[in-house]
Amino acid sequence: MKNKLLWTMFLTGALAALTPQLALAVNTASNTLISNRATVNYKVATVAQTLIESSPTGNSNPGATNGTDTTFRVDDKVIFTVGSNDGGFVTTQPGSSAAAMIFTVSNTGNTVHDFNLSHVVGGKRTFFEETLEGIERGLDG
Repeated sequence: MKNKLLWTMFLTGALAALTPQLALAVNTASNTLISNRATVNYKVATVAQTLIESSPTGNSNPGATNGTDTTFRVDDKVIFTVGSNDGGFVTTQPGSSAAAMIFTVSNTGNTVHDFNLSHVVGGKRTFFEETLEGIERGLDG
C-alpha cells in the first residue's frame, strides 16, 4: 500500500510538472517582487487526499493554510522579432549606393532591451562583393 501511495504521488508530481502552468506574471515588469503558493489536490486510487500547499522550505503538513507563499523576482523575458519591411528582394545596380534593406526589430518582452545590430554576409560568393555601408536608426527609436 505504501509503495502504491508513493507511486501515485510520483505520477501526480510528474503530471503536474508536464502540464502547462498558468502564467500569472504575464506582462509583469522584470525585477518585480511577486508571491505565489501552489496547491496540490490528488487521489490515491479513488480516495481523495487532503490537499497540500507549497512552501519555500518544503511542506509535509497537509491541509489548507499549512503552506507559505514563496516570494521571488520576475526575471527578464527576452522576446523580439526581426522582420523585413521590403516585401521581397531588393534589387540594385553595380556601383549603386542607394539600395537599402529595411527591417523592423520589435521587443515584446517585459523590459527595455538594447540590441546591437550588425550584419553578416552569408551564402555563396557571387561575382560582386557584398558590403554594408551602415545601419541607420529608424524614426521611432
